Amino acid sequence: ATNPDPAPASDVRLKGNGTLSGLLGFESPQADKKSVVSVVANHNKDLLHLLDALEDAGKVSYMHGSVVIVREDAVESFLVGDTYTVGHLPLYLNVWYFLSEHHILLSLIAVLSVIFLALVLWKMLQFVFSRRLDPEE
Repeated sequence: ATNPDPAPASDVRLKGNGTLSGLLGFESPQADKKSVVSVVANHNKDLLHLLDALEDAGKVSYMHGSVVIVREDAVESFLVGDTYTVGHLPLYLNVWYFLSEHHILLSLIAVLSVIFLALVLWKMLQFVFSRRLDPEE
C-alpha cells in the first residue's frame, strides 16, 4: 500500500481518449459529516474496469484520497480539497493516529521505553544476584 500525500492537490487535469472510470468522495454540501461517494464512467463498459479494480487486492491498495481514476490497466489516486472525519476512534487508536504524524515524538517515546525497561531488568538482575550471594537475606 502507498501512503497518500497529505497536501491536497490544487489542480488536477485529465486528458485522454481511452476508457476512464472513477470514484469521487467528498463531504455532502447538504449535511455536515455526511459523505457522498460517486461512481463515474465514460461508458457503461468502463464501469466493468472499475468493478474489476475493486476486486483486485493489488489495485485496491493504490486507492486512497478523494479521487480514484481507473483505466484498463492503471489506478491513480488524488487528494483533492479539504479532508474531514466522520465518527470516533477508540482512545488507543487516537493515540496511534496522533503519533503516526509525529515521528520524532514516537521515536523519543520508544527510546525512553527501552531505557526504562533496561533499568527495570537491571534492578531485577541485581536483586537476583544479591540473593544468590547471600541466600540468608
